[in-house]
Amino acid sequence: MHLFLCSVVPSLCQLFAWLNEKLCNDQPCLIPKAVGEAIGREMRAGRPTVPLSQARSLRNIYKNSGSYLAVDWMYFLLSVGKVVLVDRIPEEFGKMFMFLCRAGGLLFKPSSLMEDERMAVAKLLKLSCHVFYEYVYGEKVERLRLC
Repeated sequence: MHLFLCSVVPSLCQLFAWLNEKLCNDQPCLIPKAVGEAIGREMRAGRPTVPLSQARSLRNIYKNSGSYLAVDWMYFLLSVGKVVLVDRIPEEFGKMFMFLCRAGGLLFKPSSLMEDERMAVAKLLKLSCHVFYEYVYGEKVERLRLC
């Protein structure tokens, strides 16, 4: 999971962010710079409302994502991302992110996974990959770099 949190989740955030100006020639970034800055302000404003140990994770993701640790990405995936991205990214990409959030919620619980929970995680990750393939990659060779 450490690899997932330090590789996949940051890549998705960069994919959605204004930092990538365009996904490719035919599709602009999903989160314009102004919206990204608003998300950063919301994350900073939320710091006083959470326990101190997690407040560190509430830094501006667009400016500080390079210093995010796996635990910071986990907190973003399980708590912050669902709130700050709602209605800010297209529905298809929102679904993909929510599948990852739900899978993460099952994987990061304190006890071991039951068989039905393992199957649910596998299904959610497959759904997320399917949405990624369909809407991000879109069978376009020029988008291979996104994968």
